[in-house]
Amino acid sequence: MTPLADALLENLVRRQRSKSALPASLLHAVIERESRGIPAAVGDAGRARGLMQVHPAAAAEAGYQHGEMHDPAKGVDAGASYLDDQMVRFKGDPALALSAYNAGPGRTRRAGGVAPSAAEYVQSILTRAAELANTKFPSDAEVLPDSASETMTLDQILDQDRIARITKQISAAVGRK
Repeated sequence: MTPLADALLENLVRRQRSKSALPASLLHAVIERESRGIPAAVGDAGRARGLMQVHPAAAAEAGYQHGEMHDPAKGVDAGASYLDDQMVRFKGDPALALSAYNAGPGRTRRAGGVAPSAAEYVQSILTRAAELANTKFPSDAEVLPDSASETMTLDQILDQDRIARITKQISAAVGRK
């Protein structure tokens, strides 16, 4: 399986950015982590598909058939829509939204924060998004609205203190196992 060329992937993410409040760097980081940029990627015993590893229910919520998730534009649209929904559900908190994207909103709620099973995922996405914002997507300094009509800059979202707190939460959760 061949990943999309960087220029094609960046263009796809930038086009999605016009439909979504999510920073392009965050979308790109999720795509890198979920599929390594391979549109035909399949995970979870065949359930998660495409660049953003979209599950059947998320595809349906975005108005697509699950089989369409291998189409790069449709897969990114559905995945971004689901991540947007999680941002609203978790009041603009990107760490909780990413936890819900990865582990599910129920597990994230029950954990009272980042789900332990998603902790490394969340940290790696936020760290990679910060790197991408400094290189490929410098326009991501724009504001990201949250559900309470307040705004957060990308620097606030990717606050290193917040990432350190998440890391401590991860260590504590792993220590309890």
